[in-house]
Amino acid sequence: MIEAGKWTAPGREKRHRGGVLAVLKGGIAGLARSRAGVTAVEFALYCPVFLFVIGGLVDYGMAIFDKMELVGAVRSGAQLALADSSDTTAIRQAVVNASGIGISLSNVTTTMFCECADTSTITCGGTCGDGSVNRYLMTVTATYTYTPMLLPPGICCDLTGTTTVRTQ
Repeated sequence: MIEAGKWTAPGREKRHRGGVLAVLKGGIAGLARSRAGVTAVEFALYCPVFLFVIGGLVDYGMAIFDKMELVGAVRSGAQLALADSSDTTAIRQAVVNASGIGISLSNVTTTMFCECADTSTITCGGTCGDGSVNRYLMTVTATYTYTPMLLPPGICCDLTGTTTVRTQ
């Protein structure tokens, strides 16, 4: 549309009278009524909170993943204990090898114990009160200290994976 020697694109005839110039003319009262930049300010306020929440969820997910790695590694050691429960060093090494999170032999323990049919714990080789045969069991345990991304070191979690198998 051409009006008074100025061309205006169709649909632009009714321009909003506002913008920066109107805000500057209106002074403080104009700034208080202005909506220009509100979205940017809200984004600047919400973005750090949103990123912190997302970071926390990612951190939690990584801790759960490390816990699953630890439990899977302990199960690998327990499978080896089913074949030969006397070689505890090999069982512990199997746990370390199966783990993808960097644990060492000092983080893995094995415990052999015995129980009767009624699940009461007795000394291995002893006699059960009901005359049943001893059950030989082994517990394989591994621990790992998870270091979170968002919290300072030492604040968070000691992860533990444990499994018990009957070896005899």
